[in-house]
Amino acid sequence: MLKVCVLGSGSWGTAISQHLGNNGVIVKLWGRNVTQIEEITKKRENTKYLPQISLSENIFPTNDLAEAINDVSAIILCLPSASTRSILETIKSIANFENRRPPIISTAKGLEKTSNKRISQVISEVFNDKIPNFVISGPSFALEVAKGLPTAIVLAREGENFEEEFSFCTRLFHRGSMRIYTSQDLIGVELGGILKNIIAIASGIGDGLQLGMSARAALLTRGLKELERLVKAEGGSKKTAAGLSGLGDLILTATGELSRNRRFGIFLGEGHSIEESKTKVGQTIEAVTTAQSALELANTKGIEVPIIEQVAEILSCKTTPLKALQDLMTREQKDE
Repeated sequence: MLKVCVLGSGSWGTAISQHLGNNGVIVKLWGRNVTQIEEITKKRENTKYLPQISLSENIFPTNDLAEAINDVSAIILCLPSASTRSILETIKSIANFENRRPPIISTAKGLEKTSNKRISQVISEVFNDKIPNFVISGPSFALEVAKGLPTAIVLAREGENFEEEFSFCTRLFHRGSMRIYTSQDLIGVELGGILKNIIAIASGIGDGLQLGMSARAALLTRGLKELERLVKAEGGSKKTAAGLSGLGDLILTATGELSRNRRFGIFLGEGHSIEESKTKVGQTIEAVTTAQSALELANTKGIEVPIIEQVAEILSCKTTPLKALQDLMTREQKDE
């Protein structure tokens, strides 16, 4: 039987583990919270993040990182971007990858705050491009994946390297209720998953302000344009931005009731503070830190991203949702 490691015992890490476990893969699910891992082991349920989902008998929770990565065919990152580099550095120090090179598959949808780098870039830096490095992204709510509902997402790599490992990873996920499409536009796929979260916060703010569905449609359309601009400027494809990992994920995250980014935005629009809104959501919201990084990335490329800019300003307490709306509506008139 195949054996993989999933790093991160939050909602997405647990959901990915459930998908793989239900389809015959042995999964070592690693988390740093000892109490949580003990509870998952005992109850066979992640009561904090995916309550009432009975976990597959093929999932083996652990706090031991060395054990988690030992003798596995792939490592799947389901970690917040803020902690990814430190954990990868630890893995590098304890793992023996001289005779084997298990692919690392990132599911992260955030930028590293200190460098504004994508997580695939962080992986490449830590392992000096010697480890196969892929990204998986697309419209997928953790709860629905865990329930085995139909899902289609994209697995991406850069260039023609590691053909055998890429084919293996495609087969690993492409089973049961999950359909995998492949792409060689790693930049576009990864950035799409990152930037759509920021637009989803803006969408939620609009819903919290009760601006209506017409305003939401306009926001998503113009938000997609910002996503396309930044993807293209970074070397990705506009075509990717219009696919599952761009438009598809944007539609889901900006309109779906299960979206933590949208819910966070709704609370902000209703007048709650940033900290109050975080508490109400109760889970990591990558876009809170990613918005400023994305804005800085856009500024270095000379790319205009007014929606992302206003979200970043709100999250840094430099403006309010109502003032941001006014600033967006009174921008200079332009051709579409």
